[in-house]
Amino acid sequence: MSFREICYQCLSNSRQSQISVLGTVVIAMISGLAGIILTNSHKSKIERKKLFASAYKAALSWQEMLYRVRRRGVGTRVERELVSKFHDIQEDLNYYQGLLSAESDSMGRSYKKLTKTIKYSMLKLIQDAWSKGGRSPKKITPETDIHPNNSDAEDSFLMDCRDWLSWWRWPLVLLRNKK
Repeated sequence: MSFREICYQCLSNSRQSQISVLGTVVIAMISGLAGIILTNSHKSKIERKKLFASAYKAALSWQEMLYRVRRRGVGTRVERELVSKFHDIQEDLNYYQGLLSAESDSMGRSYKKLTKTIKYSMLKLIQDAWSKGGRSPKKITPETDIHPNNSDAEDSFLMDCRDWLSWWRWPLVLLRNKK
């Protein structure tokens, strides 16, 4: 085949080649765009999981303070440190309340239910623990100590978190946490 014949054949096939190349480019662009969207969606979901986990940890830390007060050492320095820890936890609770409310009104309401339940269940117990003297961490916990059970509120918040992270179940969170 001569050079002239090859050029002629290329020119006659160029329309088909252009369509093939264009089709390949379009498919590659769509695939790349889908990959970017899926990657960003996954990153966003991971960030939300971390937010929910940190908020949950902050709420449970208030509950843990009962045991710190019960097992506190003696002295005003120790008491000041505990009071400071309460303030830090309250700041964290407020911070996460704001973040979750910014994420969604429903998730904000769910977190508020959790924190109110925990704080209410702990109020008299913490006040009672403050009125008594602290005890050594080495001492066995008396059987008379009350240990609050907030598992229903905890489970409810965690269910809302799981549903909010699901691409198809998030409307359930909206329904469960209506105003």
